[in-house]
Amino acid sequence: EIVETALHVPKVIFAAIAYIIALYIDITRKLRNSKPIATTEFLRRVGWAFLRVLPAYPFLAVLISFVFLFVINLWEALHLPLEWLNGPIYFGTLYGPFAWVYVNVKTRVIQEQQSLPV
Repeated sequence: EIVETALHVPKVIFAAIAYIIALYIDITRKLRNSKPIATTEFLRRVGWAFLRVLPAYPFLAVLISFVFLFVINLWEALHLPLEWLNGPIYFGTLYGPFAWVYVNVKTRVIQEQQSLPV
């Protein structure tokens, strides 16, 4: 019953939850010997970073698509099947802008947790 319910969750919501969980696990793994970040503080940081990237999302998606034009040309020059790029283009364009959120939150939290207290 739980699996059946989980399969009905829209893919974007599922991806967002998996993304946040992966980010939290990645941060806690890096901060093994430091004070762990509180879940509420972590979620606050993810929320603010998400809100900052949201207005730029269309521009970033177009920019990522533009980069893939060069990748497609390279792929064609190497006579490789273009079908291999369908997944990377789709997921790179759809979820790529949120990579900034991941890197930004991870970098800031790790720097703050490992810095000396004032």
